[in-house]
Amino acid sequence: MVDNLPARAAWRAVHKGQIGTRNAFILALNGFATKLTQRLWLPLTRLAEANVSGNRPYAHLVHDFKRTLSPLALVPSLQDLSVALELGRKQLTPEVPFLTRMLAPLPRVG
Repeated sequence: MVDNLPARAAWRAVHKGQIGTRNAFILALNGFATKLTQRLWLPLTRLAEANVSGNRPYAHLVHDFKRTLSPLALVPSLQDLSVALELGRKQLTPEVPFLTRMLAPLPRVG
């Protein structure tokens, strides 16, 4: 199974100095969050959540998407991609003030 929320890998890369700075913000976007309305996919999303739960402590913010494209859309059309982008934009909008503050430059000390 693929690590669909690789926050731990990102955290390790930051702490090993592999990205050039240790001043990083790890945002984890979970497209496989458990959705009780999609009972057919419940076993698969529970399996994915077992993978995700070990990564949650390594992210500064984890956003679980409530609405996503169907897992059957392996190769989505341009229209499907447009729908996915709009769904993502709407669901992340409440997080924008927090993200803006967290990503603002830090003031100089001294």
